[in-house]
Amino acid sequence: MPHHLINECVNENIKTKSYTYNNNKYEIISHDKNAVDNELIVSGKCIRSLITHNGKVVCVSPFKSVAIDEFDWGAPQDIRATKFIDGTMINLFYNDAWIISTRSTVGGNVSFFRSETYSTFKTMFEDAVIQDYNDMESFYNELNKEYSYSFVLQHPSHRIVTPIENPTIYLVGIYKVDGYKVEYIDPFVSRDISIVKRPQIIMTKEPLSKESLSMLLNDEMFDWKMMGIHVQNKCTGIRTKLRNPKYEKMRMLRGNQPKLQYRFIEMKQNNDDIARFLQVWPEYKSHINNYTEKLATMCKTIYELYVKRYITHEINTNDVPIMMRKMLYSLHNLYRGTGGLKSRGLKINYNVTYNHIISLPAPQIMFVMSRLSS
Repeated sequence: MPHHLINECVNENIKTKSYTYNNNKYEIISHDKNAVDNELIVSGKCIRSLITHNGKVVCVSPFKSVAIDEFDWGAPQDIRATKFIDGTMINLFYNDAWIISTRSTVGGNVSFFRSETYSTFKTMFEDAVIQDYNDMESFYNELNKEYSYSFVLQHPSHRIVTPIENPTIYLVGIYKVDGYKVEYIDPFVSRDISIVKRPQIIMTKEPLSKESLSMLLNDEMFDWKMMGIHVQNKCTGIRTKLRNPKYEKMRMLRGNQPKLQYRFIEMKQNNDDIARFLQVWPEYKSHINNYTEKLATMCKTIYELYVKRYITHEINTNDVPIMMRKMLYSLHNLYRGTGGLKSRGLKINYNVTYNHIISLPAPQIMFVMSRLSS
């Protein structure tokens, strides 16, 4: 198996983030994707995320994949195609105890959606492990403390696109770390944690190539629930991927916004199909219904305040809640401003109010919505 000298991979185009976990300071290092040399990517040495402690590498993530057109297909027996797993990359390394990490955190005590009601990545990872093991200790006992491991985590509480019934982890990478020397170990060959799933291998009648795999993506088996195909050189660990266009369409609908309420506002502004969104992600129905009610309440309140302030003159500006004044001013400017509704003989009504508020910056809408009582 090949070795990478990490200090040869690290150049001036890197980003470093300090992170403290259990009173230990770590450095999370990655290449700046906007400045990295393409030659480094093609060589398979572009760092997505590695973690150091006291100047020593303790954890390595799979290196950045290369573009499909630049992937070296080499000898057919060295290439493996697997189903591209739709999930979250979780890394595991040993430093006096087994510690999980994500691409940008150590410890995993964070969640994608910024809310206390959502499980952390650490909790979700442990949920997945105990599907196959009696406890975490049994799992850890099968690991090699000289290795760092990379998994893809799937969990019903953090579903991206693919429907998930039970928490699951897939072992996708093993790295033997010695100082700044890293050895890639094929997880399909390793006997470590043999109970843990590996991604499903794709068998084809034709030799593996960009063309043969692209044709496979058009097959009915690759519906929107399938992320795509992952291709890797079993010897070098260098990898590439083909994304499924049907999956990508659904992923774009979901968005990558960690605040679901913000994503709801984006969908409203873009006239996205929220009904279709809820067909694919029914678990968010109660949240979406709540946001829909809050948005309607906010617009109704703004309209009623507008009538009282500018039409019937029952109140003055000081009677308007501070958080709503900016919206009220912009609505009145829509009426009185240059080329506004007044100059065209039109008036402010609820529908005009609703459409105007939806056109405002999403952070402004969310600020007011978030402060309305449930």
